[in-house]
Amino acid sequence: VSTTFSQNERQTTIQVPTVADNVALAGQPDEIVINVAVDGKIMVNDKPHTPESLIDLLRSALVSFPNQAVVIRGDGRCEYQLVMNAFSACKQAGIRNISVAHIPRARGT
Repeated sequence: VSTTFSQNERQTTIQVPTVADNVALAGQPDEIVINVAVDGKIMVNDKPHTPESLIDLLRSALVSFPNQAVVIRGDGRCEYQLVMNAFSACKQAGIRNISVAHIPRARGT
């Protein structure tokens, strides 16, 4: 993350602190959304993943963002085990901030 400063801002006597290169200065990124289709296909950002490649992707995200959030969107018609496979990948990668996407039912239904 970098910022361009105007000439006036550079002429001040403020000493800007330094940080390690791997520290995020811009806060946390958006959550990673893992889609689990009815046939068990795993997609992230419209790209297919195997459980192994999903684990690699999540581990990479944790390097920069230790509290990376993940949302699992499992098709309501798929087998429960398929959604649990996505949970398992998150756990194996070290993700702790996991939620499940759902649509709330209308009251009385």
